[in-house]
Amino acid sequence: MRTKIQSVTIAKGVVIGGPLPVLIMGPCVIESERHCLKMAAIVKKAAAKVGLPVVFKASFDKANRTSHSSFRGQGLSDGLRILARTTPARFLPLAATAIAGQSLPELKAAIDAVARIDGHEATAVVADALARLGAGTLPAAAQLEVIEAARGRKNPDIDARLAAITTISGDRLAPWRAAEHGGDPARGEEIFFFKTEVSCRRCHRIGTRGSDVGPELTGLAKSRSRESFLESIVDPNAAISPGYGSVTLVLDDGTTVTGTLRGEDADSIQLLLADGSRRTVLKSVVEDRAAGLSGMPADIRDKLTLRELRDLVAYLATLDSAPQPEGH
Repeated sequence: MRTKIQSVTIAKGVVIGGPLPVLIMGPCVIESERHCLKMAAIVKKAAAKVGLPVVFKASFDKANRTSHSSFRGQGLSDGLRILARTTPARFLPLAATAIAGQSLPELKAAIDAVARIDGHEATAVVADALARLGAGTLPAAAQLEVIEAARGRKNPDIDARLAAITTISGDRLAPWRAAEHGGDPARGEEIFFFKTEVSCRRCHRIGTRGSDVGPELTGLAKSRSRESFLESIVDPNAAISPGYGSVTLVLDDGTTVTGTLRGEDADSIQLLLADGSRRTVLKSVVEDRAAGLSGMPADIRDKLTLRELRDLVAYLATLDSAPQPEGH
């Protein structure tokens, strides 16, 4: 007795159990988006030559590997990003599930990918994420992703809901509060030492790296919170470390000297200047003296994106011990 094979349509023109065989091809794991899409194009071209439908498959996380130490794939977060760019309609239901869950990497990857997709369906997913933010059930580390996705929709209803959620009476840090958690310390370290627009290392020392113009930051996370780091960056005059406020001296020749007070005796004032040099000024030539603001520029926050600010806070929060010397 012959068994009848039931056909299943899995996509337009692709029928399993139909009159034509279906090719199922692809790499075992996704090595990179570029490599995956290149292989997909080759497979599609080969299938077209023989006139057969094709299902391209690749695993973002391969569990049944021949070796425990072999490459598993890019992981779910990158898998979601690739799916969002290649098949948005299939991605959005998965994104909604990830955004409703508690796995932080997938949640953040999903909302970032949804933010780049147009249409009502994507807007609805962003609205659900915003509802979690408003209900207080969204992990703090994903708040910035949701806020940026909501702002990017340009939707009046979402804009109104976002404003109601993020406007916190009496909170001076409200515009930057979402940068308090969820950053990448490695990227933050790059910003601290190598982003020339903010030049953190020009004034601060961490271990053997940096300068002594401003307070040394080695081990500072033992006594400082993420909130205090955030405040120091966006409002450096709110709390100035003792000995690091600027002093402006008006001299008898009409010139002014501004620096950080490093010492003072009966005859002179010792200043540390912004370029790292030291200058001693005799009190006999000082006509006026005024305590200034923090030596840290007040516009640093304007030179960082919110994500860069978040990464910088994350890096500072790791400074709870002396770092290893460079090269170790």
